Amino acid sequence: MKYLVVMLFLTFSLSLLSQNKIESFHFKSVAISPGLFLGQNTGGFSLGAETGFAYKNNLFTISATLGGELNVLGGDSESFSAVSLLYGRSLLLNKNLTLDTFLGAGYFSYKYNSDYDNPGYERSNTVGFPVSIRLRYQLSDNFSLGIKGEEYFNSLKLLFNTGIVVQWNFKKRKR
Repeated sequence: MKYLVVMLFLTFSLSLLSQNKIESFHFKSVAISPGLFLGQNTGGFSLGAETGFAYKNNLFTISATLGGELNVLGGDSESFSAVSLLYGRSLLLNKNLTLDTFLGAGYFSYKYNSDYDNPGYERSNTVGFPVSIRLRYQLSDNFSLGIKGEEYFNSLKLLFNTGIVVQWNFKKRKR
């Protein structure tokens, strides 16, 4: 919950900043990304949310991602959460197809069972460095759909996250 509050605060602050007359800095998009994550001996479902801003040809994104194993028959499950600030660029491949690449830094938290003989969960936190690539198809002026691949580099557990991206794009305001 605290990750959501931080993300909303940063989004609100940056959207107020984007209303000032700063050269071409503007609110660009919001996106959700349901998907799957894979790690060393683990895997499960993930859900990400992003808010994007643009300045000239540069993209800045605030991202929050949660993921966890789904154990139907019980047993230990592992989960993670990440909040990141990303820098990226966008490459228009044709009229409707766009390739976005990002890299960044952020907070990474991982929850796991530390001892199989004495069940109990332990949470570890560290700095993470996500690298992300997306291929999006522009379905309308404001809506795009695509796929993404994302790797979280950190000292706890390397995770690969993949899934679909549902993105709502905002037009730059005319002055």
